[in-house]
Amino acid sequence: MGSGHGAGAAAAAERGPALTVAAAGAEVSSSIAATFLQYGVLGAVAIVLLWFSFNAVVRERERADRETARADRAEAALAELNKDMREKVIPALTEATRVCTEAIAVIRGRP
Repeated sequence: MGSGHGAGAAAAAERGPALTVAAAGAEVSSSIAATFLQYGVLGAVAIVLLWFSFNAVVRERERADRETARADRAEAALAELNKDMREKVIPALTEATRVCTEAIAVIRGRP
């Protein structure tokens, strides 16, 4: 029985360095990239995919912000055009209509 106990100790001694390496690896892997790189090529591919996904999301958000700003500028220009129509064009057309009506009345001989 004593030898069986010694075999268990020997097995524990064999696992000891592996646990030490794992603990050291945990300390070293303070960054996400280091954690993924522990998996080799699979980890490197995961890093590249995460990087691509992040950049794609950033690009899409920037594009959406640019489109929103463009739409806001177009809406402001439309509001300015509507204001000009109300303040300048409609009164001018109203006056032109009144003058044409008077001209037609004069031509027909009615004052």
